[in-house]
Amino acid sequence: RLFSYVFIWIVNVAGAAAWVVCATEVRWRDFGRVVAHRAASAYASTGNVFAWLYESLRSLPFLQG
Repeated sequence: RLFSYVFIWIVNVAGAAAWVVCATEVRWRDFGRVVAHRAASAYASTGNVFAWLYESLRSLPFLQG
């Protein structure tokens, strides 16, 4: 089941990407560059939030050793 869900998701994302590229003036290279940049930004933001959350929770008085 897991492989099927992942495969279906990948095919849907690829189809949506193809539709965007075919329906607009965007080139594959530009589309890939934007998607890669946005994905990297999302991962970096998520990491920053988790780091902030960890530090915030670590400083709570009842968690002090």
